[in-house]
Amino acid sequence: MVFLKEDLIKCVETTKPEGFELIYHTGVIHFVNLNSLSENRIGITFAHYFPHSITFTGISNSITYKIIEDILFQNSKNLGLEYSSASSFRSSVGSNSSKYSVVDKKIESESQFLELKPNIEYIINNYCLPFFEKYQDLYNVAELLSSLKPQEVVPYIQGAKLFCKTILILRESNHPRFQEKRDEFYEVLKKQANKKEVYKQQLKLFESLFYSEV
Repeated sequence: MVFLKEDLIKCVETTKPEGFELIYHTGVIHFVNLNSLSENRIGITFAHYFPHSITFTGISNSITYKIIEDILFQNSKNLGLEYSSASSFRSSVGSNSSKYSVVDKKIESESQFLELKPNIEYIINNYCLPFFEKYQDLYNVAELLSSLKPQEVVPYIQGAKLFCKTILILRESNHPRFQEKRDEFYEVLKKQANKKEVYKQQLKLFESLFYSEV
């Protein structure tokens, strides 16, 4: 019997936590929860090897904070800059524990999935849901980010946008290190803006957000 992508989706759906809905995009099964402040998303990624072998490649968490993305969208629009919607804060969790890892586990039948199902449920219950509970509070996110240098933020926020997003999270949560980290990230971003256009655009946004009234 051939084990298809559709079969895997049906199997993974049995691990969906309460309050979440399943959304599928190419190669990723998402469990999504919406509330008034944010969108919480668990992403379960896999690779499909024909004719019937499917291999998990990881599990990640992401939170999209409406207040952060709305500010970035509106200010980008005002400056005529491109804005791409993406998560505000994320973390990979699929390989935190070797005992419960799902990475590189090959699935060719429902019975093989059932052997791995406790691993997925363990990760969701012990990593994903606690992550959402802790980081619903934007100050907790700011507290983590305030201890990091720009290059250390990459596991949590990717791309050139990490400069604006990090400092905006600190500002919107009234974090005491906001001004200190703003100036630190600004100096690094100015150097990056001399190298790539995408950073030059983010520099304009950064200055508009944090220095226009200074």
